[in-house]
Amino acid sequence: MVCRGDLTSNWEFFTQQWQDYEVATSLDQKIQSIRLATFCLVMRKECLQIFLNLNCGTEELTINSALRALEDYFLPKKNVVYKRYVFNSCFQAPEESIDCYASRLRKAGHEKITVESDRKPLQSNFPKAILFAPCLLQRMMLRLQRFNLDVKYKPGAQMYIADHLSRASLADNKEMTDNFQVFALEVETFTPFDFIQVIPERLSLLQKCTAEDLVLETLKTTVLTGWPEKRDECPVQVRDYWSYREEISLHNGLLFKSQRVIVPKAKRSEILSRIHSSHQGIVSCLRKAKDIVFSPGMSSEIKALVERCTVCAEFQAKNARLPLQSHQISDRGLE
Repeated sequence: MVCRGDLTSNWEFFTQQWQDYEVATSLDQKIQSIRLATFCLVMRKECLQIFLNLNCGTEELTINSALRALEDYFLPKKNVVYKRYVFNSCFQAPEESIDCYASRLRKAGHEKITVESDRKPLQSNFPKAILFAPCLLQRMMLRLQRFNLDVKYKPGAQMYIADHLSRASLADNKEMTDNFQVFALEVETFTPFDFIQVIPERLSLLQKCTAEDLVLETLKTTVLTGWPEKRDECPVQVRDYWSYREEISLHNGLLFKSQRVIVPKAKRSEILSRIHSSHQGIVSCLRKAKDIVFSPGMSSEIKALVERCTVCAEFQAKNARLPLQSHQISDRGLE
């Protein structure tokens, strides 16, 4: 154990080496006295002096208690309140550039910050890659990706501090003028239509078929009113969409799963025929479909369509036929 430089990193490296050494030499199966004596031998003089000066208690010393005592020494407890204060106190200086300020914020926010939100979809969407997150969250995730955030869901009824601050606002004694700003909102102009190219006629046809599809109409109502807590409480028609409920959104009369259009049942056969029109095989068709459209069981339908196609069966890749090879004939008879 090297007791100079970055002690935290050195200790983490040493403990990993010690665990590997115990497993490799079967030391973890020996009695405590042998394990502890070996541990004191390999930790070197400086670390041994620190260990002997630590108060490890009056109970019988074991290898686990020794490791805990040294870990408490080399990995001091973090003052979470102070860390939050340092992060919240970061303001841009008058002469400081935006790059320097962002770098200072990243350094202050390097520690994992736990964020409590009453928006349950945030907990499942934040761990995802930005590309696969819903469009309405992508801009926010881009701005926050410099910070190490851990988003946790907490019901609004249990967020007492936020509720108290919203009710205990300071009294405003300023006189109201004729012209004043009541509310300012940055409107999100980022929609799934930015990721697809569709002519107006086909768009209106998809909207009409979506409105006439009973399953998708039920799905619209569920998205607008909110998903229930359990799958069994969902309408039977939309239970196939339960696993994707956090990614489904409604835009301009069409339903989307992230950036993919949810195809109504009346148009699925036509969409599959268009995807398969180039006869490029199962993998190519699946790749095309996963970029723009979605429906439950779509992958199985595409595989079945390609397997039934006579053109694909005729020109599919086959193993090359090897030429005939003659064997050397022996000049001796059979023995």
